[in-house]
Amino acid sequence: MFESLIVCAKIVVFPQGQCEEGPFDVVIERGLIAAIDRCKGECGNDKLTCHYLTPGFIDIHNHGMGGADDVTEFWCNPDFTRSRLIQYGTTSFLASVVFPNHPLGEKEDKILKILESHVGLIDGNGAVLEGIHSEGPIITDLGAMPQSYNDMTSDEFEQLLDKMPHLKVMTISPHAEASHNYNRIKCLLRREVVPALGHDKQATEEEILTALSLSKSQQLHLTHLFNVCSFHHRSPGLVNFGLLDELPNLSKYRGIKTPTVEIIGDLAHVDPMAVSLLLKARHFKNIAFITDCVLEGIPGKTVKYGSKQIQVSPSGRTLSIAGTNTLAGSCGTLLGAFHSLIHIFRVPLGDAVAMLSENPARIAKISHTGLIEVGKRADLLLFDTQLNLSRTIVSGKVLFQTN
Repeated sequence: MFESLIVCAKIVVFPQGQCEEGPFDVVIERGLIAAIDRCKGECGNDKLTCHYLTPGFIDIHNHGMGGADDVTEFWCNPDFTRSRLIQYGTTSFLASVVFPNHPLGEKEDKILKILESHVGLIDGNGAVLEGIHSEGPIITDLGAMPQSYNDMTSDEFEQLLDKMPHLKVMTISPHAEASHNYNRIKCLLRREVVPALGHDKQATEEEILTALSLSKSQQLHLTHLFNVCSFHHRSPGLVNFGLLDELPNLSKYRGIKTPTVEIIGDLAHVDPMAVSLLLKARHFKNIAFITDCVLEGIPGKTVKYGSKQIQVSPSGRTLSIAGTNTLAGSCGTLLGAFHSLIHIFRVPLGDAVAMLSENPARIAKISHTGLIEVGKRADLLLFDTQLNLSRTIVSGKVLFQTN
């Protein structure tokens, strides 16, 4: 059952990061934002009240928070992750999947069928799964990922995509694509799936430019900037392209759109100085913060990740391959990234919110949420004066609140 609610907020973050002082009444009917009006007087007791009201956060790179003994099986139980995300302000997400086996086995087929059946599910039990992010299989450098099969023919690739009708974003390496005439990136574009260049330390400038040139109407995307990609002052890699809003005025760059970028916000995968560099280099509209979450942050907890064993760090912020210092994923949250943006990087509130809601929604072509706007799904976060999360609303229903 949908609830009718009125949220009265003193400050609201509107589209494009615009913060306006009210107070405002945001009227919710049948799960949607029905009206936004200035209050006449103070917020009454018949309304939910807050100091700051923002859109819900959207995580477009999340491997799950648990629910199985192997990370590659987390999505057999998506409700486990859905139920936990809301306490961290995430109201929508993409399920990130990997494909260590070729051809797909029964497990991978089962996972994809389960995920596809959960896309768009609004049942009052958690965040909304908006679609799939496929991290690979066409990748050059694994990082901490399990084995990947990057030599798929175009036909095999098409067959894989057929199993994911709700695929929104796919991480794909330009270096691996160069030997296949970029046919698989072309296939993604035909299907209106966003190619996210990444997991590639080998890609040359020419290979990256060729990949970027394939899309005339939209920006491509870069997967977790700074991680498993390269920067060089004479031989540009993916990081070089990720740090620019505009390319130099040289003939080889003409007509090339610079990609949007995502960055892991746990301050461990990327040092705060590098995060600060990105925030200074790019306009906030081109940046999305992600978690790359692989597990809840329970210090010392271990799980399998394909053939590898990974373990949560003593801080509870990251995971590493057991017995090594190789980072294998994050235990971070978007709420944690939000507080870092505000308190550590001193980013304006509206810009910070946009990098966690509006921008990821636009990048992943999620059009029905991510903004406080009439007609959008009522996925909202209520904060107090100190920016502590007090309530999470998904489709007009309060699913999380502090005591």
